[in-house]
Amino acid sequence: MIEAVLKEEKLEKGCKIIPIPDIHDNEKWVEHVKEIVPKFDTVFVGNNGIVKQLFKNTNTLVKNVDLEKSISATRIRKSIKKGSEEWKKMVHSKVIKRIIKATNE
Repeated sequence: MIEAVLKEEKLEKGCKIIPIPDIHDNEKWVEHVKEIVPKFDTVFVGNNGIVKQLFKNTNTLVKNVDLEKSISATRIRKSIKKGSEEWKKMVHSKVIKRIIKATNE
């Protein structure tokens, strides 16, 4: 869904999405991330205090990102499950098409 929106907004050339599986070991997590992704010097965090804490004592700049308070993934999932149309107001049009396609398969 993120890739579809980036492409629609013509932002995909400046972005790369890299999934990072959790290893359930906070002491090794930063090194785990560094092994997977290309070299970086900045980490952007939302409300995830643990990520901020884990990168605190590294040579990595940690920047906070303001979250869209009105958007809640939990609320979106519940709305879809109930069959409500409310969720469509909270997501990009490309995401609407993907979710509708996935729920009809």
